[in-house]
Amino acid sequence: MASKPSIIPLLLQEDELMCPICRALIRNPVTTPCGHSFCMPCIQQHWARSSLPWFCPHCRRSFICKPVLQPSTVLCSIMENVAKVWPEPEPCTEPAPGITCDVCEDGRQLPADKTCVTCLASFCRVHLMPHTGSRALKKHCLCAPVSNLKELQCEKHGRALELFCRGHRVPVCWQCMPKHRRCSVRAVEEIRREWKASIDPVANEAKDRADATDRALESLDTLSEGVVASAEKMKEDVELCFEALRETIGRVQDKVLTFIDAERTCVLQRIQEHQKILNSHLLAVSETVNQLNKCRTNDSYFNFSQPLPLVPPEISPLQEADVQMDGRAVERIILDLQQIQNHLELNHLESQLCSNLKKHATNTLQDKDSCGVTFDPTTASASVLLSDDSSSLTVEHSGLLAWKDHQVNLELNFRVMCSQNFTRGQHYWEVMPPRDLRRNWAVGVTYKNCQDCYQGSGQDQRSWYVIWRNAGKKTSDNCEKNENTDTCKGAEDAILKRTLRKTREDNVLHAAEHGGDAPKRTKEKVVKDKVQGHVTATRKKENNKVITGFFASHNQNTHLISMSPPGKIGVHLDCDRGWLSFFTVSGSRVRLCYRFQTLSSKPLRPAVWLRDPEETTAISTRGASDSEEQMGS
Repeated sequence: MASKPSIIPLLLQEDELMCPICRALIRNPVTTPCGHSFCMPCIQQHWARSSLPWFCPHCRRSFICKPVLQPSTVLCSIMENVAKVWPEPEPCTEPAPGITCDVCEDGRQLPADKTCVTCLASFCRVHLMPHTGSRALKKHCLCAPVSNLKELQCEKHGRALELFCRGHRVPVCWQCMPKHRRCSVRAVEEIRREWKASIDPVANEAKDRADATDRALESLDTLSEGVVASAEKMKEDVELCFEALRETIGRVQDKVLTFIDAERTCVLQRIQEHQKILNSHLLAVSETVNQLNKCRTNDSYFNFSQPLPLVPPEISPLQEADVQMDGRAVERIILDLQQIQNHLELNHLESQLCSNLKKHATNTLQDKDSCGVTFDPTTASASVLLSDDSSSLTVEHSGLLAWKDHQVNLELNFRVMCSQNFTRGQHYWEVMPPRDLRRNWAVGVTYKNCQDCYQGSGQDQRSWYVIWRNAGKKTSDNCEKNENTDTCKGAEDAILKRTLRKTREDNVLHAAEHGGDAPKRTKEKVVKDKVQGHVTATRKKENNKVITGFFASHNQNTHLISMSPPGKIGVHLDCDRGWLSFFTVSGSRVRLCYRFQTLSSKPLRPAVWLRDPEETTAISTRGASDSEEQMGS
């Protein structure tokens, strides 16, 4: 009441300004013969619902006949002035249907407004006044009307359930305390207050999340308009450039317009998909807000038992690169058309335009990131021969190996690094591995300061590479034909499992024929490969002898990529983002086969690993600008 104007106590007592029935400011005040004032609609509805004889709701005085209500002129004038400065009353909850006041006389019972847990009784608005005015009764716990008061009583002791045991999650009375003396017991009213107080922070967070989602949707609408405007501007520029050559290059113009429309559709589709995600997120947040509002208005006695809804997780915003159109290819074509308008023939022009469009549409890495790399002779062993241009290397025949190289373990490889090292930017190069499928080789990157020319496969954390391993078995038809095989998906590879079982059977038969003991059961290690949402499982024996296949390896972790050998290998190193990607290149087709996240601040050098003491093996590396014929030589 501290917020009410100070003029009210000078006029009348605050209780005299309140209607005893609706507990609000008296509207259209009238006075009964006993001298009590009520709102005219309230007293008329009260007498219409009650049976004879009529009585005053405040003092319970009965009247033989229906009294004539007299308007209170003075009180009406006072209430007109008070209503101008009196704050709006809080909305009252509607009485629960079917629950009546326990104090009202039979036949005159009014709907109950609240239930007192301490008194174990329900009261109407009139008889609830002592609980709001008396200091002693203000401490009683009030809740929404309860039809069955036995729900608030202890079944054993008949006392009010004013406590709650957190350990057993049950309400208890004071006489039940000895059984719960080791539990955490708190007053129900205290828990209800804490539960109510916890609603606002969650509701505020949900509201903030909804506002942020609305702003994100507005931003996406703006981006959509910008994309459409950019696309229209590109189309206008293209149409102006093609106007002079329309008769001769009409077909090329249609291809350019189609490319722009496809680019616009792609960007708008990404925006629309994100809009759908945000709309769904907004609906989820709105539903959470509605549920929290229901919790806020829940006045039941055990309302705290209802769990609060969780706010959905925040949606990450759309990246700027995903909503921008790349007009570099179109701008390049416009400049070319202006230069060749007077001196280029149709065939040459159409070929150049189609080549640029195809190059941009396939998103190849061979345009701006290509780099020529050459082998560093200082990193090669004496048994490794380099070509004159340092673009290819050969391992000597086993009979010509250097003495030191001949003594090393056959599990080790000859590692040769390139002269170039990279610390920033994006770089792309291609490697043509040995064509003999019986030979083992690896392609990748390693640290610049790693000078050891002997290195086992996957034995350190300083190198990342893809490797072709041959277990000595006859290759399959697919391998001989150099056909591609999709990466095996799932928790277990069926081909791998059958191959391992066949290897075990061969070992057992070999031991039985030579009178030796059967080989011990080797443990199998399942390595999960998380690449583009697929999980590939490979099994590796303890003796590091694996089945024939194409693998990715780093720090003794080996992941199966394919059971068939690759052709030309493309390597893309993004130093800024920390990604190392390996591709299989076949003509103009480039297919991603594996990607590492390096996160290395040290210089990285391209490298190859070879080990073939029986025959000569050659490997070549070229920049991406070289032609397909150069790569095959």
